[in-house]
Amino acid sequence: MFGRELNILFWNLNKKELSEPIIKLVKRYYIDILIVVESQGLNKQNLLHQLNTNDHTFFDANEKSLSNKICFFTSFDPVHIIPVYEDDSDRFSIRKLNLPEFRNLIIGGLHLLDQRNYSESSRGAYANLMKKQIEELEEI
Repeated sequence: MFGRELNILFWNLNKKELSEPIIKLVKRYYIDILIVVESQGLNKQNLLHQLNTNDHTFFDANEKSLSNKICFFTSFDPVHIIPVYEDDSDRFSIRKLNLPEFRNLIIGGLHLLDQRNYSESSRGAYANLMKKQIEELEEI
């Protein structure tokens, strides 16, 4: 890194409205990038409104994304966070970060298969497949 730390929060919301604890965590730990999955119950406009106070500015970084399950919010202008890969299952979204204070990096949100609906072998196979895709994207 060139300037400072990059703070990231990832949370599976399990389709619940959890704006209040998210806002507390984002402000307390100076989160730069918030990634949420299973966010169907989240009021995104309310979240952004409450995050945008005198000492915080947050943006919805999902305009160019095809993913409905994985949402990115950021304290940086969203033009610096570019989707580079999203799979057909809507469980995997990779973004490229071109931030002036940092080296170029990639960041991803991955929603693995759940225990309730998938066997251990299915979950393991899917995790291995995602690992290989991530490694290929890192090489690119």
